[in-house]
Amino acid sequence: MKIDVSSMNITLLMIGQLLVATVLGVLNIPLPASLSTYLLVIFLSLILLAQKKSIKKSRHSAFKIYEVILCCTALTSFIFMGIGKYPLQKFLLFMYLIVVPILLLDLIFRSQQNLESLNKLKLYLNIVAYISIWWGMTLFVLGYGVSYEGTSRITLVGIDNPIWTSRYLGALVIALYFTAKNRYSPFFLCTVAVAFFIMIQTGTRGTFLALAAAIIISSGKKVISVRTFLVFLGAMMVLALLVFYVGGRLGLGGGDYSVIARTVSYQKAVEYISLQPLLGYGFGNYSIITTGVDERDYPHNLILEFGFEMGMLTCLIFLMYIFSRLKMKRKELDFIYALFVFHFVNSLFSGDIPGNNLLFISGYVLAIYYSFNTTKSKTI
Repeated sequence: MKIDVSSMNITLLMIGQLLVATVLGVLNIPLPASLSTYLLVIFLSLILLAQKKSIKKSRHSAFKIYEVILCCTALTSFIFMGIGKYPLQKFLLFMYLIVVPILLLDLIFRSQQNLESLNKLKLYLNIVAYISIWWGMTLFVLGYGVSYEGTSRITLVGIDNPIWTSRYLGALVIALYFTAKNRYSPFFLCTVAVAFFIMIQTGTRGTFLALAAAIIISSGKKVISVRTFLVFLGAMMVLALLVFYVGGRLGLGGGDYSVIARTVSYQKAVEYISLQPLLGYGFGNYSIITTGVDERDYPHNLILEFGFEMGMLTCLIFLMYIFSRLKMKRKELDFIYALFVFHFVNSLFSGDIPGNNLLFISGYVLAIYYSFNTTKSKTI
């Protein structure tokens, strides 16, 4: 079978993080997983370009407008309002984790401007998801599950935080669910059970909420409306805090602390935003403004983070970006759509802007494939 290099590259950028990171961890190679993935994608892209000997002009400029605006806003905010050392680190991470992979995807799609490779992409996502989950279980059985900061929470070797181990696995489950030919086969069910088992060991709970939301929303036939979108945002926030609380009562990962920490962060962010809503306080300045300490900190909610650091106008642009992607719902793209929803729900209670890079990567892939052949759907 001839390998579709473009589809393989997209697969690596969307769900290849767990496999790449853990292989590097086992081999004790001191290279960041993202950098290694980029280098592999660039290498494969060069092979593809050498075969085709041409690069087509991009035809998807209209679908890059939100990414371009957000990037320019982040740059402007950093240059004119950045304080201390961390804003520079955060901006470099923003470029490294979000801008670079989008540029790589743009290069990939210049040599692939049709829907013919969609089935190949589904196949590769399915294969990589199965391999990654069973590879993760093998590492866990062999003792490559590492205790996080001396707690009972486990992360796989090569992955710094149990939250990321859980989120990577959650994305793999989404990929499996929407690409599997038979969801009732023993192998599929066993693989999902294995993924859930490792996710439970990480002590995280938000990933399960994001999984449920992604499957429910992506399985329906109708496109989300503005009203449904706003209700959905509120419901996810309430459910997230409830899940964290229940998890704490069950002894999973300090749920009580998670509820308190996030509630305080949300309240603090809203209070500061109300005092300076137009331009915000500057890209990467959350910690130094709220605590006086020049270090990494964030409100654990991407909407609040955009509003706090870059103002409510940029926050509105971000919400328009999310809503524009949620409108791109088509049956044949459900597996990409579900990954985007999964990462978006996670971003409402976990991670900062660079840390939610997979949200922007999946959103870009969804937009490009949607642009190949748009169809109308009913609105709920």
